[in-house]
Amino acid sequence: MISITAGCDTAHLDALEFRRGIEAAYAYLGALPIPWARHHAVSTLAEPPRDVGPPQHAAERGPGEASTTDVHDAESDLAASSYSRGYRAALHGFLRDGPRL
Repeated sequence: MISITAGCDTAHLDALEFRRGIEAAYAYLGALPIPWARHHAVSTLAEPPRDVGPPQHAAERGPGEASTTDVHDAESDLAASSYSRGYRAALHGFLRDGPRL
């Protein structure tokens, strides 16, 4: 197995948050019918990356409720960026390789 941090600057990647992002993306995609999962992946990747931490889908938030990831310090920014990169990497993998079985 290749390390998820092989060949990258680990000072700019929190490996645990990156892995959490991957797992969250595959869990969410796996809960959707395949056409919906593809649509989610394509539409999410069409947007520029936002380092906001674990996404809260509309069904998980109340109307007008703000995200709970508004804290901006270096450590939380690194974790959010790593999570977002992992989530987007999983979306790329899903579109390239198809769903995990």
